[in-house]
Amino acid sequence: MKKTEMLSPCFPTNQKVYLTAIKIKNVEIDICPKTGGIWFDRFEINKFDETHEDITELLKVLPQNPTPPELLKNRKSPKHPEVIMQQQPYGPKGINGTLTVDICSMSAGLWLDYLEIQKIRELYPNESDRKKSVEDFVEKSFQLKNNDQKHSVLGLSKLIIKLSE
Repeated sequence: MKKTEMLSPCFPTNQKVYLTAIKIKNVEIDICPKTGGIWFDRFEINKFDETHEDITELLKVLPQNPTPPELLKNRKSPKHPEVIMQQQPYGPKGINGTLTVDICSMSAGLWLDYLEIQKIRELYPNESDRKKSVEDFVEKSFQLKNNDQKHSVLGLSKLIIKLSE
């Protein structure tokens, strides 16, 4: 593990809590040594977010007794500190407040607080569950009445899934 130049988004910048880089599954991810939060560059989470993917090595490097984050809103992106990350529900199942994550609008990087990776894996065990969840959400949102409407909107949901990849 090596200290990076990126600051943890969980603390005010004057505290200077630097992320630690670690390579797991040929992916370099960045971890807050105090809170156990994880920074994933764009698409890196895809190596860890499904239940069939082993995250034992990742969980081993997280702190055993993490410090709670001081900042929960208006977090700065570790990659682009000039950008305040957007808080968004993680997929359709996150809309009810089950899981909100921080996303950098400039890099599409993703910040997960301590053990949120496990919540993602519980909500969406695999890619087909994630796609089905989007289709169900779109169908329910539009309250489709016939097969033509259903077919059109399912095409829209596939576009939404494609754009989110």
